Amino acid sequence: MPTTITLTGKGQITIPKEIRDKVGLRPGDTLSASIDSQGRIVLLAARIEPEELFRDRPPVTRVVSLDEMQEAIVRGARGRS
Repeated sequence: MPTTITLTGKGQITIPKEIRDKVGLRPGDTLSASIDSQGRIVLLAARIEPEELFRDRPPVTRVVSLDEMQEAIVRGARGRS
């Protein structure tokens, strides 16, 4: 059953708890908003799969030790001071 919601003066809406619970939305989740061909506002949960975070990254070609990482952090910090 459709639920009526109100747009605030700041252009914000509150998604009712029942709807948030049904689709598994939690505080801090990101939504994607668009307008469909009939002029309706469509909100989709913008869930990012871990693989998507690294999809466009070059493949790992060498393993870096913890000591090497710490040295790189120190070098970077020195360069900023």
